[in-house]
Amino acid sequence: MCFRMWGLDKPEKELATLWMLVAQPLLFGTLGATIMFSKMKPDQVGFALACICIGFVFRWITTFMVTWDKKLSVKERAFMAFAWIPKSGVPAALGGLTLAKAHELGITEYEEYGRAMLTTAVLAVVILAPLGGIMINTLGPKWLDYDGTDTELLAK
Repeated sequence: MCFRMWGLDKPEKELATLWMLVAQPLLFGTLGATIMFSKMKPDQVGFALACICIGFVFRWITTFMVTWDKKLSVKERAFMAFAWIPKSGVPAALGGLTLAKAHELGITEYEEYGRAMLTTAVLAVVILAPLGGIMINTLGPKWLDYDGTDTELLAK
C-alpha cells in the first residue's frame, strides 16, 4: 500500500516522526499498562527476571553460534546476536492467552499462572526492546563495516 501510494519517494522522515511521537508511546504504554503491580507477587517478578535473563543469554549464544560462517567477522556475529535481543513480541502476544482461558473456565489456580506468564512476557518486552534498540544503535556503527558500495565483500 505504501509503495502504491508513494512509490520510491516515501516520506521516511515523516513516518519515523509519527512512529516516535505517536505509535511507539502508545504501544509501550499499552504494554506497560497490562502489568498489574497490585496483583504481582515479589517472587513472581524475581522468577520473571531470571527467566528473561536466561532466555536472553541462550538466545544470544544460539544466534552467535548459528551465524558461524567464514563471511562474517566475530564482531558482525556478535552484533547479529545483540540485534536479536528485542524479539519478544510473540510472547507478549501469547502471554495473556493462558490468563484469558483460565478466566473463561473459572480455574483460579491457572489464573495465577496466567498472570505470571503475562507479567513475564510484558516485562520481557519492556526490558528487552529498549535494550536491543540501544545495542543496535550503539554497536552497529562501530562493529559493522559494509556500507553497501564495496562489491568485494560480496564476493567472499
